[in-house]
Amino acid sequence: MDRLGHSITDAVNSGDWTPFRFARNGTALSHLFFADDLVLYAKADTEQARRIANILNLFGASSGHRVSSRKSQILFSSNTPSHIQQEIGDILGFQRVENFGRYLGVPVLSNRLRCSDFDFILDNLRKKLNGWSSRSLSMAGRITLAKAVLSAIPVYYMQTMMFPKRVCHAIEGIIRRFIWGSTLAAPKVSLVNWESICQPIQRGGLGFRNVYSQNQAFIQKLGFLFISNPQALWVRCLREKYRIHDAMPSSIAQNSCSSLWRALSKVWEALLSNVAWSLGNGHSVNFLTDIWVPALGPLRDYARDSLDATNHVSFDSVLTANGDWDVAKLAQIFTEDALPYIIGVKPPSPQGGSDRCIWRWTNHHGFELKSAYDRCAPLILEETDPIWNQIWKLQIQTDCKRVLELLHDTNVDSCPISLVRSIHQFWRRAWYVDLIWVPRSSNQAADSMARIANCSSFDLLFFSDPPAQLHDVLTTDALVLSL
Repeated sequence: MDRLGHSITDAVNSGDWTPFRFARNGTALSHLFFADDLVLYAKADTEQARRIANILNLFGASSGHRVSSRKSQILFSSNTPSHIQQEIGDILGFQRVENFGRYLGVPVLSNRLRCSDFDFILDNLRKKLNGWSSRSLSMAGRITLAKAVLSAIPVYYMQTMMFPKRVCHAIEGIIRRFIWGSTLAAPKVSLVNWESICQPIQRGGLGFRNVYSQNQAFIQKLGFLFISNPQALWVRCLREKYRIHDAMPSSIAQNSCSSLWRALSKVWEALLSNVAWSLGNGHSVNFLTDIWVPALGPLRDYARDSLDATNHVSFDSVLTANGDWDVAKLAQIFTEDALPYIIGVKPPSPQGGSDRCIWRWTNHHGFELKSAYDRCAPLILEETDPIWNQIWKLQIQTDCKRVLELLHDTNVDSCPISLVRSIHQFWRRAWYVDLIWVPRSSNQAADSMARIANCSSFDLLFFSDPPAQLHDVLTTDALVLSL
């Protein structure tokens, strides 16, 4: 394949092969190799077609390999006359198509994405469900399968495609119905809304991901690569096609663009809030409007109200002759709470090299999907309630040593006491529950409450304050536990 690549490059350099360019004097695309697959780009005329056929035939004669016409396809731009398409197709012997279908499982589409283009993902989810019987699975089993299998199916595709919200809701609907054991024959009501289920386990949810927010996080990953890796071939081609010259433009919206560029433009504003500058020489960074102090964001939000003309502040105006921060000037411009963060950043210098883009939320400054997802779903990740930390790290105490012996018995499943068997099954499933033995001498409060209950004719008693006889007992228990 290397020899074939050299032949194509020689033809391009000699002018016999006219490559494709996204812009005048832009990057020339003549061929792309991936494993044993080959994509060729050329001008749509018969002379170019004959040149391509000659190079492929020469490669086949010298290597012993032949191009499979049955597996090869040719795609023309919409402005290519039909008679030219026919002539080129006859010369090369390739099948003419409107699109290339799928490559490595991902649709290669040149038109605007529609909801119907994602039907194959929904079909894959339904095929998985056809092989499972929700009735034979416990809810814990259905949750495990949904997280490990169903939620993982769309992940591969959402890394390069922006899913419509309707498709995201359809995926979540399939997963939600499976969790609650709902079928077409026996529909069931979802007892908990999806937003609560998408909460982390530590916050009372089941740890599922919101599909649309996860999709946005993956597209932000592409956007971060677009910003931080400008020398990549795909980045150069996109920048040339859409005439993007700045490292981090404030907007990339275009009226007519590809589905990938449209996806990037949708998450661009959120992406810019997650990306910061690592100062080199400071030439690419605006002192007030760009983010170069990761912990703060734009410094214009921390400028003193009494200061006028803050837009004229530059790096040179707040540096000393030695190249260090002028703390006195910074204190006049910014609030006191912002100063430690500003001074903690290494000041720019002529020897610092070029400024580079980093991810704000990681110590290694590289992209992290989790932090991107957390900021794509601010309404889902609500403030943590301390009660859930107590529930998920629950510690159950008992003063009956015989109970622990029965539960730790290897033959507990055959124990004649049904309550012990039920407790053991629950204990085995609840990974965060810890059952410990507390000597009765250290548990006098519980013993006193049990005595009060035995003397009462009611099944349930509520106390707004501890009973009077418990005050001394609680003090004694605290002393015993502290020893």
